[in-house]
Amino acid sequence: MKTEYSGTARSGRIGFAAIVIMWITAAVSVPFSKILFEQFRFSAEEILIVRSLACILAAVAIGRAAAWRTRGIVVIAGLLIGASSIGFYRAIASWSVNPVIVILTLVPVVTMIVTRCRGKHISATAIASLAFLIAGTAWALEPWNKPVQIEGFLWALSCVVLGGIGFDLWGRAPKETTVSEKCFWLSFWTCVLAFVVMKMRGGHFHAGRMLEPQALRTLAVFVGTVTIYIFFSIVPVSRVGKMNTVTAVVLMQFGTPVVIVGAELFVGEKLLFHQWPGVITAIAGAIFLSIQTLRVNTNSEPSTK
Repeated sequence: MKTEYSGTARSGRIGFAAIVIMWITAAVSVPFSKILFEQFRFSAEEILIVRSLACILAAVAIGRAAAWRTRGIVVIAGLLIGASSIGFYRAIASWSVNPVIVILTLVPVVTMIVTRCRGKHISATAIASLAFLIAGTAWALEPWNKPVQIEGFLWALSCVVLGGIGFDLWGRAPKETTVSEKCFWLSFWTCVLAFVVMKMRGGHFHAGRMLEPQALRTLAVFVGTVTIYIFFSIVPVSRVGKMNTVTAVVLMQFGTPVVIVGAELFVGEKLLFHQWPGVITAIAGAIFLSIQTLRVNTNSEPSTK
């Protein structure tokens, strides 16, 4: 049975470091996106358009003309993950953060299914860690306390399916594909799709409202952290930080318990005492998989003797 290409020991360590940076920036960007939704009444599409334009500028600044190099698998993956982003923000806007975040932890399940269908091996460690993540997140956020909202559920489901397939395609892109290239096509399609959805829903882009001092400060923090988040989310499925795709996607989702802590710090969402064991359970799964990942990378380092 074939195993998924996992890069080198050095790229694995770089990829893991990128995921840790993702966790940190997610703890800021997701709570601040909620502030933009609830306090300043920005639409999901407005936030996505601003985020995408910032990422396009960053990709072009880093990659120059090579950023928009056209490779079929990269363009398609960017379209799928861009549509997944639409689903995530639409789900939050039309439903509630807690159940959406819990559903989002199922993204690695889709990647695992696609990987198995291609005859690739999936480590038992990744499966066990994902189980800890899903159980811990559900325990902490108690999504069953929120009534099911069909539109929000369907948006969240689309986010899971499209994101899982898109990340698998990113992992199979040519080795020479750059982070800037992937970021450009993801952001390009996200911007296009956000604009189309906004028009279909009869919405408008309110640039003037974004220039109000308090809104602008909040938006600046969100855009800055989410741009870093997006760039570093691509590193583990690119040559510079290549990891096993399933392992990378599972580890990325462990940003969820970090986001829960960030929500308590930045938007005042308090967890009750009986919910904290769920957060601890999810973090335990992250630590377990992180240790195993780093151990594999260390053991695969070529001997210098």
